[in-house]
Amino acid sequence: MAQVEAVRPEMASLNMGTMNFAAVNRKTGEVIVDYTFDNSFFTISSLARTMKEIGTKPELEVYSSAGVDNYYFLSPGGCFTHPVNFNFVWGVCGGASFRPGSFVAMVGALPPGANFSACGVGLEEWPAITQSILCGGHVRVGLEDNIRLPNGELARDNFELVENAVRIIEALGCQPANPDEAREIFGIIRK
Repeated sequence: MAQVEAVRPEMASLNMGTMNFAAVNRKTGEVIVDYTFDNSFFTISSLARTMKEIGTKPELEVYSSAGVDNYYFLSPGGCFTHPVNFNFVWGVCGGASFRPGSFVAMVGALPPGANFSACGVGLEEWPAITQSILCGGHVRVGLEDNIRLPNGELARDNFELVENAVRIIEALGCQPANPDEAREIFGIIRK
């Protein structure tokens, strides 16, 4: 949080729950990295309040439907401003794998007027963002989440990932938002 307080970005990630977080070799089942991603309710609400005070809009990172439920537990405390912005993160070992039915159920569980976007780890990126567009949501792409293009090749840079996301968006009859439109959609007030 010290970094967010120092920089005061327009938007920052806020993880909505504790989870096991791992990297597993899918061919051998060998656990490569394994730790607990600790995000207690006290921590989440404290970070949300600080973000609200400094004018940074949280992107609520949910790795399963429990992250949406955690929003409902904490929202009566007034630590979130509307519109609330959720990001469904698919394919993290310890979180949910992408499944269209699970995606639709999570969208159905959101509070009225909430925004949602999706990202995925590895090749789960592309079906997840496509599903998000089909459900009326938004997309998040970047090397932080995924380093592969839809054909499995390594991306050279973020631009290449964005370029592929734009192709999907336009193929589905939608248009990408420009930065000012995105700020309006997500309820970001420029400082």
